[in-house]
Amino acid sequence: MVPVLSGTYTISLSSGWNLISAPLNLTIRELGNESIVGDPLNVTPKNSLASIYRYNATSGSFEKCDYFDNWGWWPATGSEGFIELEPGRGYWVMADQNCVLTFDGTSPSDLDITLNEDWNLVGWYSMSEAILGEEALVGNPLNVTPENSLTSIYRYNATAGLFEKCDHFPDWGWGPATGSEGFTRLEPGRGYWVMATNECVWKHEI
Repeated sequence: MVPVLSGTYTISLSSGWNLISAPLNLTIRELGNESIVGDPLNVTPKNSLASIYRYNATSGSFEKCDYFDNWGWWPATGSEGFIELEPGRGYWVMADQNCVLTFDGTSPSDLDITLNEDWNLVGWYSMSEAILGEEALVGNPLNVTPENSLTSIYRYNATAGLFEKCDHFPDWGWGPATGSEGFTRLEPGRGYWVMATNECVWKHEI
């Protein structure tokens, strides 16, 4: 049994778009009036974030929550159900300036994540990095059932404003695409786009 430990994890965000996820089991998940529920997206300097988006893989559309300085988060029209952050999900956040985001919570636990056919926006729910490579040597952190359901994974380079890609080769493993040679691992705090050829379940095991 993995012990449950409290902790924090800090990531740097660039001005503009960033693709993030929560690497631990958040103490505060709710997006709302900070004076009542607190703020799961604790940034320094304060009031650096403008909005956060999640992707609804079923409808193929985005849902948005806006930040109001010194008050908190409020879902945009048509996104009324977007009121909390969830483990295993990736999120786009818009930062008005470079800032530091601190997550507070407890160590993550095993999680089964259902992925839809086509695009899914996921998060790496772990405090540790995981290598993408030949599965016989390094294992497969993107362990899905049925096997070989994922074709590719993308991360966003906020500094360059570009996506980087890693491809899956059936029954072998993961290899970075040309121009993305540095994309060889999954990292805490990052969000990722994954392409699935069919509905599958990602068994995320700690």
